Amino acid sequence: MISERDLLYEISNELGIRKDKQENETQWINRVIYSSVAKLAIASVGSNGEDYHTDAIIHFKNHCKKLLNAYLNIFQDSLNMFSPNYDELSEEIYNILLSAGCFYHMPYRLSPAVKKLSVVNNIVLARGLPPDNDFNMSGMGFYIENSSIDSQEDVFDMFNISRTTFDRYVDQIIKNKEWIPAKFDKNIKDYKFLKIQPPFTNGYWKKEPDKDNVVSLARISEINNTMYFLYKYDNGKYFELPLENWRTENFQYRAISTGILQSCNKLPPISAKLSDEIVYIKLNYLLPPNEENFFKLYSWPINYLTTDQNFNRIMSKRIYNVFKSILKQSGYQFREEE
Repeated sequence: MISERDLLYEISNELGIRKDKQENETQWINRVIYSSVAKLAIASVGSNGEDYHTDAIIHFKNHCKKLLNAYLNIFQDSLNMFSPNYDELSEEIYNILLSAGCFYHMPYRLSPAVKKLSVVNNIVLARGLPPDNDFNMSGMGFYIENSSIDSQEDVFDMFNISRTTFDRYVDQIIKNKEWIPAKFDKNIKDYKFLKIQPPFTNGYWKKEPDKDNVVSLARISEINNTMYFLYKYDNGKYFELPLENWRTENFQYRAISTGILQSCNKLPPISAKLSDEIVYIKLNYLLPPNEENFFKLYSWPINYLTTDQNFNRIMSKRIYNVFKSILKQSGYQFREEE
């Protein structure tokens, strides 16, 4: 019978998850468990044994919970490091993988993603690989090192990531548009306005509009709906530009708020603490949804007791260099320390 330690080394070698000098063994094991659960859960999508009379989402999440329970029964030192409520973590795994395009939800079933490969800095980012293929993992994302594979997909298209800076995106929105007199002058208490000046630790919105002759963002919430619009102060008056829902729904407004901060040179840099195998990343401003999906797919949580971890995560050092290269093209800056 294989020992606990032999099983650990077998899985970690298979997934290319090496122990970092700054983490203890339990922290390393937690990363291995998280990635292995994701790999096996992805492998179960579209399997012949799936019950198509049962909601495929429920089937997938139950499978995640069974895998977590099995691993934590083997590696019991990690038991107290994970929330006893496996529902939350299985929900998080499902949402990250679905949002990053690792599978698709169809009526009564989940469908595996089409195989796609993209080469960045000699690292192949992969999606839709058969589970018996050789690949490494950072978080729940697949990658292949030092491969001679020709790039089959543009990484920006593959993950729907912006290939230009976000301030340029805002410029494109307002180009040749007609501004109208602002309506919030009369009911200003019902509106929230984007904070441009840091710190942002207490939120991204404030009660008063800016008068700095810059284009900024505002919102008003009504029953089951939040409307966003750009505004500016010009010659003693406020003007606004309504935004289409598709530009702002499902947190897409973050691409606009990020662009506004970039244009004012107020977007905080991404902090990164580099070690030998992993990088501890701290976001000082939330990423737009598509960039966030990529970030969360290719990273591990700091801890596994809560799923609310959008700012601080751990990434393989190899993938971090890819992540940095991609986001620098979108206008982000990085502050690194060893």
